[in-house]
Amino acid sequence: EPHSTHRHLRITPRFRDRVIGGSGSVGSGLATYTITVPYNDATNPFVHKYHPDHDNKDARFDAIALPAGVSVTTAKISDGVEAPAITRVCTFTFTASGGSVISGTYREILTGVHRNPIQLTGTFELRRASEIGTLTQ
Repeated sequence: EPHSTHRHLRITPRFRDRVIGGSGSVGSGLATYTITVPYNDATNPFVHKYHPDHDNKDARFDAIALPAGVSVTTAKISDGVEAPAITRVCTFTFTASGGSVISGTYREILTGVHRNPIQLTGTFELRRASEIGTLTQ
C-alpha cells in the first residue's frame, strides 16, 4: 500500500537538522526529491577547508561575497565562488510492489558539478527490514 503523498528523507545523524523535501507516492507511481548542497556547505565535495583554492575565501581569508541575486543554493563558479552549489533531482518510479519488497527505476539529474547537467539512471530495490512501526531501542 502506498505511503503518504508528501515525504521527507532524513540525512545522517551528523546532519540531523537537514530534511530533504519531496513529493509523490512511495510504493506506487512516482516520488521525486530535490537535494540542494549550498556552495559553502561542509558536505559540498568541492569545499576543502585546508586548500586555499577551495575554501570560498579571498586572499585575506574573508568569505567571498555573492553577487546580487545569487543565493548559497544557486552560486556557480562564474559568480566568483570557488565551489559551486549542487542540486540533485532524484525520481523514483515504482514498478513493482509486493510483500516486503518495492522496486523500480531511478533517475537523477545532477547540476553544479559540470557545465552540463549529469543524468544518472538505474534500478533500485527496497526491502522492508521490520514490520514494527516505531522502534523504541
